[in-house]
Amino acid sequence: GGCCLRAKCDVKRGETLLVEPPCFITDHYDERAVMDFFTLPAARQDLILGSFFCPMDSDKTAGIRARVTGTAEDSDRAVQFETILMFNCFDCTLVLDDGSGNDDQYEDRVAIYSVASKANHSCEPNASW
Repeated sequence: GGCCLRAKCDVKRGETLLVEPPCFITDHYDERAVMDFFTLPAARQDLILGSFFCPMDSDKTAGIRARVTGTAEDSDRAVQFETILMFNCFDCTLVLDDGSGNDDQYEDRVAIYSVASKANHSCEPNASW
Protein backbone atom coordinates (compact mmCIF):
# COMPACT_ATOMS: atom_id res chain seq x y z
CA GLY A 1 0.00 0.00 0.00
CA GLY A 2 0.93 3.60 -0.41
CA CYS A 3 0.01 6.92 1.08
CA CYS A 4 -3.21 8.53 0.04
CA LEU A 5 -3.21 12.12 -1.16
CA ARG A 6 -6.76 13.43 -1.19
CA ALA A 7 -7.77 16.81 -2.52
CA LYS A 8 -9.95 18.81 -0.11
CA CYS A 9 -10.97 21.23 -2.83
CA ASP A 10 -11.38 21.30 -6.60
CA VAL A 11 -8.09 21.09 -8.49
CA LYS A 12 -7.84 23.17 -11.63
CA ARG A 13 -5.99 21.99 -14.73
CA GLY A 14 -2.31 22.97 -14.49
CA GLU A 15 -2.47 23.61 -10.74
CA THR A 16 0.55 22.54 -8.71
CA LEU A 17 -0.34 19.77 -6.27
CA LEU A 18 3.01 19.03 -4.63
CA VAL A 19 6.50 20.51 -4.73
CA GLU A 20 9.40 18.57 -3.26
CA PRO A 21 13.04 18.01 -4.15
CA PRO A 22 14.05 14.48 -5.15
CA CYS A 23 15.88 12.34 -2.59
CA PHE A 24 17.64 10.67 -5.55
CA ILE A 25 17.98 11.74 -9.17
CA THR A 26 19.95 10.24 -12.02
CA ASP A 27 20.31 10.68 -15.76
CA HIS A 28 20.50 6.90 -16.18
CA TYR A 29 17.49 4.62 -15.97
CA ASP A 30 19.66 1.52 -16.23
CA GLU A 31 22.49 -0.20 -14.34
CA ARG A 32 24.42 3.10 -14.19
CA ALA A 33 21.82 4.41 -11.74
CA VAL A 34 23.26 1.96 -9.21
CA MET A 35 26.70 3.54 -9.66
CA ASP A 36 25.13 6.95 -9.00
CA PHE A 37 23.41 5.51 -5.93
CA PHE A 38 26.69 4.16 -4.55
CA THR A 39 28.23 7.67 -4.74
CA LEU A 40 25.73 8.84 -2.10
CA PRO A 41 26.81 8.92 1.55
CA ALA A 42 26.06 5.64 3.34
CA ALA A 43 23.44 7.27 5.57
CA ARG A 44 21.54 8.55 2.51
CA GLN A 45 21.74 5.10 0.88
CA ASP A 46 20.40 3.48 4.05
CA LEU A 47 17.54 6.00 4.22
CA ILE A 48 16.52 5.22 0.63
CA LEU A 49 16.86 1.45 1.11
CA GLY A 50 14.71 1.57 4.24
CA SER A 51 12.04 3.99 3.12
CA PHE A 52 10.48 2.78 -0.14
CA PHE A 53 8.26 0.01 -1.48
CA CYS A 54 10.55 -2.84 -2.47
CA PRO A 55 9.01 -6.24 -3.35
CA MET A 56 12.18 -8.34 -3.20
CA ASP A 57 10.20 -11.49 -4.08
CA SER A 58 8.86 -10.10 -7.37
CA ASP A 59 9.65 -11.60 -10.79
CA LYS A 60 11.23 -8.27 -11.80
CA THR A 61 13.58 -8.43 -8.81
CA ALA A 62 14.60 -11.97 -9.77
CA GLY A 63 15.63 -10.66 -13.19
CA ILE A 64 17.72 -7.92 -11.59
CA ARG A 65 19.35 -10.41 -9.21
CA ALA A 66 20.30 -12.68 -12.13
CA ARG A 67 22.45 -9.99 -13.78
CA VAL A 68 23.95 -8.14 -10.76
CA THR A 69 27.49 -9.07 -9.79
CA GLY A 70 29.86 -8.02 -7.00
CA THR A 71 30.34 -8.77 -3.32
CA ALA A 72 27.32 -10.24 -1.56
CA GLU A 73 26.57 -7.07 0.43
CA ASP A 74 27.04 -4.75 -2.57
CA SER A 75 24.97 -7.07 -4.76
CA ASP A 76 22.14 -7.18 -2.22
CA ARG A 77 22.15 -3.37 -1.93
CA ALA A 78 22.29 -2.98 -5.72
CA VAL A 79 19.36 -5.36 -6.26
CA GLN A 80 17.33 -3.68 -3.52
CA PHE A 81 18.05 -0.21 -4.92
CA GLU A 82 17.23 -1.19 -8.53
CA THR A 83 13.97 -2.70 -7.30
CA ILE A 84 13.15 0.50 -5.41
CA LEU A 85 13.97 2.55 -8.49
CA MET A 86 11.80 0.36 -10.71
CA PHE A 87 8.75 0.59 -8.45
CA ASN A 88 9.10 4.16 -7.13
CA CYS A 89 10.74 6.46 -9.67
CA PHE A 90 9.20 9.12 -11.87
CA ASP A 91 10.34 10.32 -15.26
CA CYS A 92 11.98 13.77 -15.04
CA THR A 93 12.48 14.62 -18.69
CA LEU A 94 12.89 18.37 -19.03
CA VAL A 95 10.80 20.39 -21.43
CA LEU A 96 12.66 22.66 -23.85
CA ASP A 97 12.66 26.35 -22.87
CA ASP A 98 10.44 27.22 -25.82
CA GLY A 99 7.94 24.51 -24.83
CA SER A 100 8.27 22.75 -28.18
CA GLY A 101 9.03 19.32 -26.73
CA ASN A 102 11.27 17.33 -24.42
CA ASP A 103 15.01 17.86 -24.12
CA ASP A 104 16.43 14.56 -25.45
CA GLN A 105 19.62 15.12 -23.43
CA TYR A 106 17.59 14.19 -20.32
CA GLU A 107 15.37 11.45 -21.76
CA ASP A 108 16.54 8.87 -19.19
CA ARG A 109 16.40 11.19 -16.14
CA VAL A 110 14.42 9.68 -13.27
CA ALA A 111 13.99 10.56 -9.61
CA ILE A 112 12.67 9.17 -6.35
CA TYR A 113 10.72 11.51 -4.07
CA SER A 114 10.13 11.11 -0.34
CA VAL A 115 6.37 11.82 -0.55
CA ALA A 116 5.28 11.54 -4.18
CA SER A 117 6.97 8.17 -4.72
CA LYS A 118 5.07 6.68 -1.81
CA ALA A 119 1.64 7.89 -2.86
CA ASN A 120 -0.74 5.58 -4.63
CA HIS A 121 -0.68 6.51 -8.27
CA SER A 122 -1.80 5.50 -11.71
CA CYS A 123 0.57 4.29 -14.40
CA GLU A 124 -1.67 6.37 -16.71
CA PRO A 125 -1.92 9.53 -14.59
CA ASN A 126 -4.11 12.56 -15.10
CA ALA A 127 -1.49 14.66 -13.29
CA SER A 128 2.17 15.05 -14.20
CA TRP A 129 5.47 16.24 -12.74
